[in-house]
Order: sequence, then C-alpha cells, then structure tokens
Amino acid sequence: ALQNATAGYAFSETLAAALGGGAGFILVLLLFTGMRDRIDKTEGIPAAFRGIPSYLAAASVLSVVLTAFSGVATALFS
Repeated sequence: ALQNATAGYAFSETLAAALGGGAGFILVLLLFTGMRDRIDKTEGIPAAFRGIPSYLAAASVLSVVLTAFSGVATALFS
C-alpha cells in the first residue's frame, strides 16, 4: 500500500496490481502442486533424493524459469 501511495497510483491501478499479484500467487501455487504430484508419482528417483530434496531442486529450476520469463515480459512491455 505504501509503495502504491508514494508512486501516486489511483485506486483502480492499485486494485489491479493487488488482483494481479493474487492471481499470480495462485498460479504459482498450482504449478508447484502439479510439479510435486508428478515428482511423487515418478519411480526413477533415487531414495536419497525422494521428498524434500527433489522438491527443492524442482523449485529452484522453476524459479529460474519464472525469473527469465519476468525479464522477457519486462522487455516486451517496456
């Protein structure tokens, strides 16, 4: 809220940013849930990497992908 107030955004712009942030958060949660489900169903993972280690590795790869997508979207819409 403070960031929107100091930038001088109108109420509609602030509302759009809040709804967009919430929608993005839900999208990422759904991506992580689907990824975790597929990891759990995979049988070729060694015992040492099952569970949290494989979740963390997949989350790190997904974060790199989302960061790259953010850079591409910024370049497209700037």
